[in-house]
Amino acid sequence: KKDSNVPDGFVAKQVEINDSKNRHVLTRASWQKQTMEECGVTITTKGRFYTANSTIPDGEKPLYLEVFAKEEEAVNIAVARIQEVLDAPMMELAAGPGAERRQQLEKLEEKVFVEDCDEPVDGFSVIGKVLGPR
Repeated sequence: KKDSNVPDGFVAKQVEINDSKNRHVLTRASWQKQTMEECGVTITTKGRFYTANSTIPDGEKPLYLEVFAKEEEAVNIAVARIQEVLDAPMMELAAGPGAERRQQLEKLEEKVFVEDCDEPVDGFSVIGKVLGPR
C-alpha cells in the first residue's frame, strides 16, 4: 500500500508537526493555500494528532505535512517556510472565522475589582455593571 499520494517524478518531503505549538497555523487551509501558491508546491496534512502521553498505534503516524513538487528547490523553500513557523514563538491566528470572537474574548480578560461590602446596596447590581445593558 502506497503511504503517499505523490505522483511519480515529483520530489516529496515530510515534516512532522504533531508536537509543534504552531500546528494550528500550519494546518489552516488559508496558510497552506498561500504557501502552495507562493512556493509552487502541494501541501497535504496527514497523520493524526496525538497528545504527548498518547501511545501511537502500529501503522499510524503522528500529524505531519507532506510537501511535493516537480522541483526540489520549490520543496526546500516550502519546507524552510514550514520550519520558520515551527521555530517561531506561539503564533496567533490573525484572521479567519474565529478572529472576531478571539478579539471579543481578549476584551473580556480585563479584571474588574469590586470592593467588598458588608451590607448589600439596594438597586446596585455588580453583574449589571460588569455586563452592561442587554
